[in-house]
Amino acid sequence: MKIIPLGTNGFFSSFGRQTACYAIPLENILILLDAGSGLFRFAEDEGKKLLEGKKEIHIYLSHYHLDHTFGFYAAFKLLKEKKVKVFASEDRQVFSELVALDHFPINYQKLHKNFSFKIIKEGILNSKEYKVAVKKQNHRGEVSLAYRFEFRNGKKFKTNTERQTLRS
Repeated sequence: MKIIPLGTNGFFSSFGRQTACYAIPLENILILLDAGSGLFRFAEDEGKKLLEGKKEIHIYLSHYHLDHTFGFYAAFKLLKEKKVKVFASEDRQVFSELVALDHFPINYQKLHKNFSFKIIKEGILNSKEYKVAVKKQNHRGEVSLAYRFEFRNGKKFKTNTERQTLRS
């Protein structure tokens, strides 16, 4: 199992470093942890290779701060041929406020129906490929989600967005 850092920087990009986005390639699925500006790397040759043969993209958002969601500007175009499932804590879609205020140039809800959003709460989420334990945590006074993944091969790891680290 590989965990590929596409973006590891803090609140803003700098000198070739992008904001939070990690990729975990499985057979037919690519798991993304957050969708910061690191998601733009799918426009590069190495990023395109990661997408080859993947039928689904599963995006797990820790929270809705821009440094964890800015990549959606590119995701709608770069992932348009994939079935994309976004897992998050709130019953809203990324940038919905900006669309309502006419700051976002497209109506992504209408144009990008390959994206679906699923609200997740604390507890266990099971799929055929992996299991995810979800835990709420405090991130600067707001709710953030931490994830613990367990894969069919027995490999496990957890995220902790408060410290911005991955642990195995």
